[in-house]
Amino acid sequence: MFHGKSNAFEISKKLGLDNKIIENAKTHLDSQNIDFEELLKNIYDNKLKIEQEKEEISKKLSEIEKLRSNLENDNKNLYIEKQNIIKNAKIEARNILLNAKDEANNIIKEINSSSNSKDLNNIRNKLNSDIKNLSENIASASKDNVNISKTSNLNNQNNLTLNDISINQEYLVS
Repeated sequence: MFHGKSNAFEISKKLGLDNKIIENAKTHLDSQNIDFEELLKNIYDNKLKIEQEKEEISKKLSEIEKLRSNLENDNKNLYIEKQNIIKNAKIEARNILLNAKDEANNIIKEINSSSNSKDLNNIRNKLNSDIKNLSENIASASKDNVNISKTSNLNNQNNLTLNDISINQEYLVS
């Protein structure tokens, strides 16, 4: 009922205080004392509860901070991966174009050196075949780049297109 007071009565009893005195003291306890003691007990219980909740909140904040840090690292890694994919796609496109330019130059030399119409038809057919193969290679590389972008959840704003490529400079993106 009233924890602190009853404990004092028990101690007094064990120390040998007369039961009549203890019973008389119990009757003098009024409702104010009992209410005050109940209030102190509630305050103590609430304090314990608050300390437990504070500890739980601290653990959750620590977990949130760890998740935030992991998310930042993941975002940084995705950005680096995106930049590498774009860089590799540009290099591959540059190589394809340089090879096509070399092939076109060779074909032009053959055309200039040949006066036979049969040879010119063969060169034209070879050129058309090479253009078709080059287009397929570019389409395949572009498709691979799109698939990588989709799996990596990269933005499409930096996808390489043929309009971005320039042969006459060392850097291919305008």
